[in-house]
Amino acid sequence: MKCISIIPARSGSKGVTHKNISKLRDCPLLVWSIRASILTAQIDHTFLSTDSPQYAQIAKKYGLEVPFLRPSSISGDLSSDLDFFRHLVDYLDEKRIFVDTIVHLRPTSPFRKPSVISAALQKFDESPTVTSLRSVHKMSESAFKSFQMNAEYNLLSLNGTNDLDAINGRGQVYPETYHANGYVDIIRVASVRAGFLHGHRTLGFVTEFCPEIDTLDDLKYVRYLAESDPSYALNLGIQ
Repeated sequence: MKCISIIPARSGSKGVTHKNISKLRDCPLLVWSIRASILTAQIDHTFLSTDSPQYAQIAKKYGLEVPFLRPSSISGDLSSDLDFFRHLVDYLDEKRIFVDTIVHLRPTSPFRKPSVISAALQKFDESPTVTSLRSVHKMSESAFKSFQMNAEYNLLSLNGTNDLDAINGRGQVYPETYHANGYVDIIRVASVRAGFLHGHRTLGFVTEFCPEIDTLDDLKYVRYLAESDPSYALNLGIQ
């Protein structure tokens, strides 16, 4: 296989309990990513990385084989993405399954079009010197106009100065900035073996605005969008 996908779905979410199986149009959230993966022509196989037998059963119901569970030791709040990527690559090595590319599809970014994932894979294949690809969308206002806050609750610019008038200019004078959105990330297996995911030459792939679910309010907003615009579900064959 040349290209596989991984859908990470640990069970211990704190912000929204069992976030990865929360219902969106009566369909578990992780299934939206499963459908996006299955419908993308270049993806040869889809893996779910979960520590939960319950989540594994849901994935099997929607057409996935789930040949392993993720160990609890790499499923905690402080576990990194690299941990479960390494776990997957170790499994592939054990089974002598040879893969070049892994597509990372987070359940928390459910609104995808398989055609956009295909376009990202094509762009990645045409860029052999890059170490990874990450999807982004343009921020409504440049990040250079944002603030940080010190221990005394004083606002500072991002470079640490308190001269806020200096960053109060019109937005057009600042560089455009982009927000990583989880629509699609593409990782080289060779990078995982070398101990990193994205590396130093990450290709940006600009998508339309893609909401992510981190809080209960995010989930309510995404549910509103899904009910307001049925095309989000129809793109993935979800009723």
